[in-house]
Amino acid sequence: MTTSLPIALDMLLEQCCGSGEFAASLLSDFGKDLLARCAGIIRHLDASDAPAVTATAHCLKGSAGMLGAAGLSEIAARIEAAGRSGDLADSAPLAAQLRDEAQRCLQFLPAMQAELAASVEIGAGAIDACN
Repeated sequence: MTTSLPIALDMLLEQCCGSGEFAASLLSDFGKDLLARCAGIIRHLDASDAPAVTATAHCLKGSAGMLGAAGLSEIAARIEAAGRSGDLADSAPLAAQLRDEAQRCLQFLPAMQAELAASVEIGAGAIDACN
């Protein structure tokens, strides 16, 4: 059982140059289409469409990694590797892990967005970390 947080706030804020507002916007967009993206990967796994599995898992791996969702990114990387190898016969456990980790991320989003909203209020006059 995974006990770490599904999304690392510090990593996300670093990627967003310290902008809580930008981070919250990215999380919102990520949350809106996460289940559809996972469903697409699972559909490709079920159809044994290795090239589509590889491409869709690669995209999710990158976006999840950028947002600090290391667990989700790791699972997507394993699915991508299975797609590249063409060996999708035993992909059911990977699909279940993907679904579970996506749900963990989605359940965590409201708390993270509230924390980001508080940081935006606190740091309203702060200098942009990327300047």
